[in-house]
Amino acid sequence: MKYKEFNLSEDQYNELCTKCDLILNENIENPFRVANNWLHIIRNHPITLSKYNYIFSRINLFKFYLICLGRFCYYVGISFLRFFKLKQDHINKFKDLKFKNIFISHFFGNNHFIKNEDFYYFKLPIYMQRGNTKSLIVYINHRNKILNITNSGNDNLSRYILPKYLSFSEELKITWLLLKDAIKILFRKNKSITEKKINFQAFVESLSPASHFNYRLANQVEKLTKKFQPKNIFTTFEG
Repeated sequence: MKYKEFNLSEDQYNELCTKCDLILNENIENPFRVANNWLHIIRNHPITLSKYNYIFSRINLFKFYLICLGRFCYYVGISFLRFFKLKQDHINKFKDLKFKNIFISHFFGNNHFIKNEDFYYFKLPIYMQRGNTKSLIVYINHRNKILNITNSGNDNLSRYILPKYLSFSEELKITWLLLKDAIKILFRKNKSITEKKINFQAFVESLSPASHFNYRLANQVEKLTKKFQPKNIFTTFEG
């Protein structure tokens, strides 16, 4: 869903950061709390802060709850539709291979997958290969298309595009556990109207596609790590 750009004062921004961090740190060991995308405030920029515009706006509390509940219903609908888009994962094509290096990269188009070098790492994955050392480039799929592509390339370099979704049971489990943690956030003690709003919107945003994506990606990388037991994992660091 789209939000309007919104400017916060320095005091409002600091308050928002403090209260969101407090919610995160209360249950920092819970990956489903950490996966809540809304609680992570990246930077003080009008576009980034647009999704927090109702926290400090002058709309009455009833209208705020109404807007958030509408968004909650939207997220539930998106979660339901996701179950019709599930496809089989093809990671087992690599079942007989072991990779010393895994590179987490990003897929935006077929040219990212076919070229010998990676868009982000360039030729580093090839340079890291010595002798029989094998490397795997894992692509996070940023396209709307659901692609399950594996490619065992030359020079011991293989490529794999992460599925957009997991199995039915895994997706259902993620939704349920995100909802379970969301309810805990909902029933936190509120010391002010602002805190009440933050808790309620954090509850709603627990079920957002972005929160599902965060946990799903962590789950996928964990599986790859356990399966291939690489010595090195490389990731990009942006933002």
